[in-house]
Amino acid sequence: TNHGFTLVEMLIVIVAVGIIGSITARLLFQGSDMFVKETNRQGFISEARSSFWRVFRESHGQSSKEEYTFSSSNNLFIRHSNNIQKQILVDDQYLNLKIGNGSQNKLSDKLSTSSLTYYDNNYNIISPSQGGLTQDQAKSIHISKIDFTFVNDEDTLKLSSVIYPYNFKYGKKMTYHE
Repeated sequence: TNHGFTLVEMLIVIVAVGIIGSITARLLFQGSDMFVKETNRQGFISEARSSFWRVFRESHGQSSKEEYTFSSSNNLFIRHSNNIQKQILVDDQYLNLKIGNGSQNKLSDKLSTSSLTYYDNNYNIISPSQGGLTQDQAKSIHISKIDFTFVNDEDTLKLSSVIYPYNFKYGKKMTYHE
């Protein structure tokens, strides 16, 4: 009596192992694909929040209202109390920061829509002219608002905030303040 496997039994085992192997490979592929997509999504959200936070933080340091002169709905001119000029540039899908006369540093390349809005003391919108805010318009700014929408594949993140710079003071500056 010979003990062994028949050809049919061996083929059934080979087919069963192949089916189990293909199911296992598919599950591993789906798991790794989900991991990569989630990692990319977290990177996108981190980039969007970081660039938004940087614009928000830089705006808080504005030394005076007059420094908003030439700012527009896609450019924000900032001069801090240490007299360093900074410019936030928004064009097409890019959000850039320019410090002094240096080159532009990319904050994000996933910007879909953006809006920089300026409000006076009565919370009326100040509309910049073609060349940006005039000196009189800049002097009347009370708060500013930034609205950014970031898009990456199917993900959309909208961030918005109203900014009241720390260095702004309530009321008019009197002679004894100097």
